Amino acid sequence: MVLPLEILTGNAGVSVYLFFLFIIFVVISYLTVKFMLRTLMFMMIGATFPLFLKYVLNLNIKITALTVLGYAVLGGVLYLCYAVLKTLFTTGKVVLFIIRIISFPFRLGFRVVMFLVRKIGGGGKQKSRVEKERLEVIKSVDDKEEEREEDKRKSRGSKRRKKE
Repeated sequence: MVLPLEILTGNAGVSVYLFFLFIIFVVISYLTVKFMLRTLMFMMIGATFPLFLKYVLNLNIKITALTVLGYAVLGGVLYLCYAVLKTLFTTGKVVLFIIRIISFPFRLGFRVVMFLVRKIGGGGKQKSRVEKERLEVIKSVDDKEEEREEDKRKSRGSKRRKKE
């Protein structure tokens, strides 16, 4: 049998391994007890809900052991669903962060290659005829809007002169 003192003094053959195993056991036990206590707290809150309905809101409901137990279980289940969704969300964020770290050299390389292609290749791919026509239409619409704004400014100026 290996005693804690032997683990700390290094007399045991696998003292480092057992020490880390003990730390992991304590951390997992702590997290499990913490989770169970939170679940129990939500179950107690859920159990008080029918009492709240009857005595605070003055609703006419029957309070039985089954009603209280049902709301307690519902409170516990809702907390479990919340905990699972929170874990999935956190895990997803961690996975995406790891993917971003792993893919960084590839993304950087792609940007460098595209920069070089644009510089060497004469400014990128050639625009199609449809794309050119679309850009001309957008430019003409922008020009018309600028003319309208200019006309409005001129008409405002002439109104001011008339008032003076």
